[in-house]
Amino acid sequence: MNINQKDLIKHLSLIDIKIALPAIYVFGDSFVDNGNNKAILGNKDTIGEGYLPLGIDFDGKPTGRVTNGRIGVDFIATVAGLPYPPPIMGMSQIDRKRIQTGVNYASGSSGLLPQNGHFLHKNVINFFQQVDLFENTTMEDLKSKFDSCKGFTQYLSKSLFFIHHAGNDLGLTFEAEMAKKYSIDKYAKLFINEFSKQLKIYNDLLPSLLKNLQSTLSGSKFVLGDIYKVFQDVFEMPES
Repeated sequence: MNINQKDLIKHLSLIDIKIALPAIYVFGDSFVDNGNNKAILGNKDTIGEGYLPLGIDFDGKPTGRVTNGRIGVDFIATVAGLPYPPPIMGMSQIDRKRIQTGVNYASGSSGLLPQNGHFLHKNVINFFQQVDLFENTTMEDLKSKFDSCKGFTQYLSKSLFFIHHAGNDLGLTFEAEMAKKYSIDKYAKLFINEFSKQLKIYNDLLPSLLKNLQSTLSGSKFVLGDIYKVFQDVFEMPES
């Protein structure tokens, strides 16, 4: 089902809130990948982003998103009145120099740590490589479209940089260590208990880190979306 901007804004009670974003730039893993891995891996896709039933509620075909329909950042783009940020790997050189509404650099199974994700495929794009791609495309190619460096800087300062990472770093690292030491039954119990503890520690520390970054980087604004709490609420209150 395609939800338009007006209906989505009304549903989220955002009618009286002014949202002005010139662009959305996306970095992360499978939660926000919308086609980069599909373009990279092709028929060697071991992650499953290019196969049904993924995409059955989004034009009836796989789009590279690891979901039946749209991902969170798609809805943000709709609210902001912007097109969905296209995957960088599916863009021509001409499009890379022309598009001014944002780009998606995310790659499924990637992590903040360079080594994570490569056990599935060596060409998965880790976070550092995603940032490098941003610098080599948007920072280089798009700058020439603005009359001045000041105009380009203002454009970037008003844009949204959406980052979804660390889940694979925590999960894959923990899984690799525990799987070597325990049977499947013991591993399953340990994974649920210990991994939940690790997530809580991470989620408790991240807000203070972002607060420090915001005070250090003048003019910046960080917003934390706690997806762990979202899922926790769903599990505890499925009727809501």
